[in-house]
Amino acid sequence: MADSHQAPLQLALLAAAEAQWDGVPGPMGRNLQLLRQDFERQHRQEQARQLAEPRSCWETLAQPFEPDISKVRLDALFAPLRHELPALIERARSAASR
Repeated sequence: MADSHQAPLQLALLAAAEAQWDGVPGPMGRNLQLLRQDFERQHRQEQARQLAEPRSCWETLAQPFEPDISKVRLDALFAPLRHELPALIERARSAASR
């Protein structure tokens, strides 16, 4: 099964092919119908796999981009910025208003 990075591309390609071959009788139309059914089945399986994840929704969605990332890890990385960002934002605003 293709990973979730490829799903939007696969869906776009399938939609483009369907637009070009829509209503065409014969094997091409049938193949597209089978391809769409297979894609939808794979998509449902991927959704079910993600729902079974022990992680939070956000952590599950982040996996293709940052494997094994967690909210705990992000909190540790960005906690120091919580104190720095307000002053930095204020300096940026002041500079922009000059």
